[in-house]
Amino acid sequence: TLQQNLYAVGSPVVIAAGTLLKDNQTGRIVAQLKFRSISNNIIKAVKVKLDLFDTAGNPITEPVMYDYLDLSASRDAEFGQKTPIPVSDNKARSYKVAVTEVVFGDKSVWTANDEPWEALSKPSLLPIDDSELLKQYQMNFGCNCKYNVMEEKDLWHCTCGTWNHTGEVCHVCRNSLSALQNVDMEELTAAKEERVAAEEKQKAIEKKKAATKKK
Repeated sequence: TLQQNLYAVGSPVVIAAGTLLKDNQTGRIVAQLKFRSISNNIIKAVKVKLDLFDTAGNPITEPVMYDYLDLSASRDAEFGQKTPIPVSDNKARSYKVAVTEVVFGDKSVWTANDEPWEALSKPSLLPIDDSELLKQYQMNFGCNCKYNVMEEKDLWHCTCGTWNHTGEVCHVCRNSLSALQNVDMEELTAAKEERVAAEEKQKAIEKKKAATKKK
């Protein structure tokens, strides 16, 4: 199993997951990969290179080259996970993978450079234990916002859980990196307390109305 979310600087895709599978009946080996597009352009084809290793970690055979064709992957779309890549050498027990080329719908092509494919860090949750304060945060920034903001390589991870390119606002929740990095927690706490007080007041009014109606 590969590390999750492998990425090389400048790549239009993230390698979200990968496994090497063996059929115990036939001994046949196949690789499966799952990609996630982080490009605003439609992806039509992806070329990958697999370097294979035996049980001892020694390289075996020539690298396997494989083309994913006839795609139509928009941003955040996942693909490839249902396509097995046949591996001819049944001694393969592990592998490394790199995307070497991506073709877009407008026929432009991204070609890989020497940037290494490394796992992106796993985002952590916001350190907010107060459920009402978290609710206020989500009211201000979006209902799915629950992660710490993080910058890595030429990307940044939004509080809503999506990866964005440096210099762009979040393509999902439309928050900017600078706004999320400079949240005034005192101001947020004051807004929470004001909202909670107003909600309690409204509950009291409704309770009084219900009691009067019942009487």
